[in-house]
Amino acid sequence: MTNRKKGSKRTTSASIDWLELGWPRALDGYLHRRDFGWHWIDGTHEPRCYDMRLHDCVPTQKWRKVKANRKFHLEIPHDWESVAEGEEVKCVVREIIERYGCSVKSPGARTFREYGANAPTNLSGYLVPLLIWERHTSEVIGVRWSEADGSEIDRKYKSLILSGY
Repeated sequence: MTNRKKGSKRTTSASIDWLELGWPRALDGYLHRRDFGWHWIDGTHEPRCYDMRLHDCVPTQKWRKVKANRKFHLEIPHDWESVAEGEEVKCVVREIIERYGCSVKSPGARTFREYGANAPTNLSGYLVPLLIWERHTSEVIGVRWSEADGSEIDRKYKSLILSGY
């Protein structure tokens, strides 16, 4: 199951550091994210593009929020990769887990979907502080557009290449 809208295209970057360094870019740098939306390298606003955020690519609605050591954490199941979209998204989630997570006994995502709160807890998983998870997963990591707009966006991209930008 995925949170991505049906028929939407996407591009991403695969590093938390990249998110901290500046605005996202797509299509070989020809499309840039600014405060007020997506723009082509020639300065033209692209209203057909919208933000893709990490939380759109990892369906966490079935993952539990737990309180541990007086702080709230997101319990990430051991098999979280089976429900995440794309290798680049998985790379960012792995990095969040490596930097901020700790290993715990946790149900798997599939097990939790099947059994709910009564899922067995004999499988490993991770706890990540909820505030850190929300901060990183709310960052813009890429761009999306509808499948219907794809040919026009591709046409604009190719015209910029041909015009020497």
